[in-house]
Amino acid sequence: MSSARAYWGDLRLWYYGRTYVESMERQGRITHLGVDREEALQVGSNPNFVGEIEVTTVFAPPKVGGSVPYTRQAFRSHVAAMMDALKTRAGLAQPGAVLVWVEDVALARELSSVVTGTYTTTAAHGMSTGDRVLIRNDSTTGGYAYGSITNTGASTFTFSAIETGSAYSPGSGYDVLVVERAWPMQYLAGMEPLPSRGQGDFFDPAAVYRFYGSRANAYSRTAVNLDADL
Repeated sequence: MSSARAYWGDLRLWYYGRTYVESMERQGRITHLGVDREEALQVGSNPNFVGEIEVTTVFAPPKVGGSVPYTRQAFRSHVAAMMDALKTRAGLAQPGAVLVWVEDVALARELSSVVTGTYTTTAAHGMSTGDRVLIRNDSTTGGYAYGSITNTGASTFTFSAIETGSAYSPGSGYDVLVVERAWPMQYLAGMEPLPSRGQGDFFDPAAVYRFYGSRANAYSRTAVNLDADL
């Protein structure tokens, strides 16, 4: 299975990450029409771009007792639970939250302790100053933070939060995930129907979650130089 994961605030977008697609569109384009003119007058001084992101995941029921129940009941119940979780957060808990793409979950490390601002992991973490991370606890609603690594040791680091959930209280049991791409303050646009057309009633390789918001302050771990010979 894929090693990628996607999260919106504290919520994992179930199940394994497949890909994401970014786009942007100019809103409220100003056009003046006049008589005796072949061309309309376009006013380009007010861009007002809105970014859109579609995240695609593999969707399957979670493991129960060590095995995945590939049944219609389990699949449909999990789809409904995912929709309810998205709706709850979009309406009240976190109307806008960071959208995070983790390329390789194998780089994740578990926290053993946090003492006076120093985070200690159970094993060497391999992170560098300036890396962005998502620190989260699977079992705590609102138990997450997104931010930058400010200093590192072999299994320690300090952290500057950019966004924190309402119940963030880091310590043993929290996971630290290295972020490849992140978009702060994204809003839920919707979730595509599941199962998608032509798929069975117990597994779907393409669950699509749609978000919109500003592309300002978006982060990419992989740097690109557009002036270089690509």
